[in-house]
Amino acid sequence: MGTLSVGTPIWLHWLRIAKSLTRQARAGADTAPPEGSPTEVVLESDRKVGHINDEMYPAMVAIAAVAFALDGLYDQVRDFAPIQFSGRPNRQRRILETLKVAFSVGKYWEGWLVEFDWLDGLRDPAVHPSHVARPVVSHPSGWGNVPVEYVEYSADNAEKALGLLENVLRKCVENPRPASCEWAEGTGRATLTELEA
Repeated sequence: MGTLSVGTPIWLHWLRIAKSLTRQARAGADTAPPEGSPTEVVLESDRKVGHINDEMYPAMVAIAAVAFALDGLYDQVRDFAPIQFSGRPNRQRRILETLKVAFSVGKYWEGWLVEFDWLDGLRDPAVHPSHVARPVVSHPSGWGNVPVEYVEYSADNAEKALGLLENVLRKCVENPRPASCEWAEGTGRATLTELEA
């Protein structure tokens, strides 16, 4: 009797985590006090003011989850674009080059190049942290002047990262090459529909 083998596309779970936590980050951002204060208080209007971490924690995980989802997307489609890389290109370059060959993405890859580097610039310090003191900056949600990490891992950036993932997925689904058509019409389209819901 044969052995049953199955696999779980973990990248889809990272996509769902990114979507859910981006919404949580936005909800946390919406509790910022008008004048900026990281303390928990109740305003006269009975509007509860949250804590800055209510935005930062889910945003940080959402941003990392988007990077993980893109990495998993690469793993799922790389057989459609067998590329021999010279040297040791970094992971986001491998992902980008694979998407360019597996799908007809036109010049969209040029914008993705910048955005992949931006995303990786946020992912790396989140998953390989080291303490660096930098000047404080103004927080976009209204929390006042804060360490730069609270701005880097904000609802705005979580939404930007999720938007990048959605854009990449949409362009790939809409522009498959012959080898990637079946994936685009099946897994790709179903995933894009779920992400857009």
